[in-house]
Amino acid sequence: MNIYLVNSKEIYFFILLLLVLIYINNFIFCNICFLIIYILNIFYSFLCFFLFKSTNLGRKIFLYFLKSKLEITKIFWPSKYEVISTVLVVFILSFLISIIIWIFDNFLLYIISIILNLRFN
Repeated sequence: MNIYLVNSKEIYFFILLLLVLIYINNFIFCNICFLIIYILNIFYSFLCFFLFKSTNLGRKIFLYFLKSKLEITKIFWPSKYEVISTVLVVFILSFLISIIIWIFDNFLLYIISIILNLRFN
C-alpha cells in the first residue's frame, strides 16, 4: 500500500493512535522492564515521525529544516578573538554605565533629602 495515497486525516489519526499507544505502553510495561518500554517508545516515535513526514505538512516542515540547515552553513561566524573582545567591551561599558547611574542616583537622593529636610524643618 502506498502511503502517499492515504488521506492525510487518516495518517494524523494513526499518528495520534500511536502516541496514545506510547502513553499506554508506559503503564502496561512499567513493572516489567525499562528496556522494553524504551525500545517500544523509540519504535513508535520513529513510526510517528515517518508517517508525519509522508504528509504534505510534514514534507513542508522537513523541507523548511533542510533549507534552514543550508542557510546556517552560509553564515560567517566570528572568530574566538572577536567574540572575546566584544564580550569584554560589553562588560566594560555595562560596568561604566552602572557606575554613572549609581552616581546619578546618589546625587538625586542627596538633592531630594535636602529638599525634604528644608520642607519639614
